[in-house]
Amino acid sequence: MAYSKELTEFILRTKGGFFLSPREVLFLEFLEERGVPEEVVREGLLSCLGEISPEKRSKHPIFLCFKKVLEIYEDFMRRQVISSPFDWRAQYRRKINVISRFIETDTPEPCSEEEAKERLKALERELANILWDKLPEGEKRKILRKANKFKEDRELYLEVVKRHLFKHYGLPDLSLYSL
Repeated sequence: MAYSKELTEFILRTKGGFFLSPREVLFLEFLEERGVPEEVVREGLLSCLGEISPEKRSKHPIFLCFKKVLEIYEDFMRRQVISSPFDWRAQYRRKINVISRFIETDTPEPCSEEEAKERLKALERELANILWDKLPEGEKRKILRKANKFKEDRELYLEVVKRHLFKHYGLPDLSLYSL
């Protein structure tokens, strides 16, 4: 794991504990592989763990904070992209071109940035389902084995499966704000 030792110390101080569980380490590796900056992880975990009473924090696995970390990451990516000249329509079309190599994407041009973001999410889910069906059984088992550690959190579980599936097919992140 290339995240700094300070992040681990921060988590242990915030959460209360002596070590991270193997699943928590895998969760941090997943976030790192996905490109989530350390400061975003820190902010997301602080926000999530701050909502839990101090006496229960040490028992709360950090991977259950995935949704909060993801929200903050999407906001971070949006701010990064918008801080430079950003044409969401052009970015949307680039992502649609990637998706259209695999599925029919004859959807009309979105009217707003928010609509574009939601359409890409829906198409990403559709693409993941199609690619999953095409995947050989042996590869499915490998991916499920990796994701199985996170089955307690359905959203994270599905995200881990999708990330490994897209990695298998050489596909990038299809978020409107990822470059």
